[in-house]
Amino acid sequence: MKRNIQKSRRTKKINGTDYEKSSAQLKSWYKSLPDDSESRNHSHYSWIDENGVYFASDISRGGGGGPKWDIVNPYTHNIVKTPQRGWAYSSKEDLLKDIKNGLIHFNGDGVPCKKRYLKDNETQLKETVFYKDRRGSSKRLRSLMGNDCFSFPKDEEILSSFIDSFTDKNSLILDFFSGSATTAHAVMQLNSEDGGNRKFIMVQLPEKTDEKSEAFKAGYKNICEIGKERIRRAGKKIKEESLLTTQDLDTGFRVLKLDSTNMQDIYYSPKDISQADLFSQVDNVKPDRTGEDLLFQVMLELGATLDSKIETTTVAGKTIYNVAEGYLVACSDPNITDDVVKSIAQMQPAYAVLRDTSMKDDSTATNFEQIFKTYSPDTVTKIL
Repeated sequence: MKRNIQKSRRTKKINGTDYEKSSAQLKSWYKSLPDDSESRNHSHYSWIDENGVYFASDISRGGGGGPKWDIVNPYTHNIVKTPQRGWAYSSKEDLLKDIKNGLIHFNGDGVPCKKRYLKDNETQLKETVFYKDRRGSSKRLRSLMGNDCFSFPKDEEILSSFIDSFTDKNSLILDFFSGSATTAHAVMQLNSEDGGNRKFIMVQLPEKTDEKSEAFKAGYKNICEIGKERIRRAGKKIKEESLLTTQDLDTGFRVLKLDSTNMQDIYYSPKDISQADLFSQVDNVKPDRTGEDLLFQVMLELGATLDSKIETTTVAGKTIYNVAEGYLVACSDPNITDDVVKSIAQMQPAYAVLRDTSMKDDSTATNFEQIFKTYSPDTVTKIL
């Protein structure tokens, strides 16, 4: 139901006061929907005016015997046809009042109708049980991805309806079995329709795809790869098709993978290591870890949320990460000089993190604390 209302509002915004054009576009939209679409249940709400979308209902007295006053069409100024069973109104004044308030639908000089607005039924209960052919969601995913990369996907239209009914526009939606990321698709679609700012978290084990499957042949080695590509394609498609979607509609996402610690196991007893091995133990970070790997480890340790804004700047060729607008500033590049440390301190972050082995020399390591005392005494410093 809400999707119908949202569609009518978008159509009105595009066409302004040309309600005839808006109504025609709404009818065309209904015809384009699949037979099992929930929105089709309200397709009789096919007219639009300044108050919203409505259907033109019978205005005659149930059972007959209603009054038969002459009523003038305010647009043609002719007397309209009176319903055979008489008017449903008990007084002519009430009928004239509704005409004045724009609550009566006139179709030429035939019998007028009463406007029944869909928005007046927004609070009706959700159906407990309903049927929707699952082939529709498979067909849409196939069209989006270009192949049958995922069997029996959840229906994004159903999920969008559920999310719309049970959350608000700023909710965080979590799917612990995200599969092809249908929930993410539904969240982005709903945000584009009602201007919401919902966010999603998708959780999925990297289950490998069968080597004989269409997904594997298309380059998707595990289910997570399918989900990531779907989010990219769905976000692009939603922006292209939603006429009122602004360019700042957030369809971006961040991918995080569980892994072992970034730090090497350096806790050895004297009998397990020789003096010659000491030089191989200088770096306590695993050699295959990147600066971003270390950054996210520190973000978790210091309480920065994983969806925090991350900006990068370059000072003297070194990459500096700025998390949550100064909450955390970090640099893990090698050969950091006093000038780089000074630049970080001048940002006055709440936390500053560097690697022990990043210091160019002993002089920089010695000056590190003093530089922060001079330029940002309240910053909490941390050395990895």
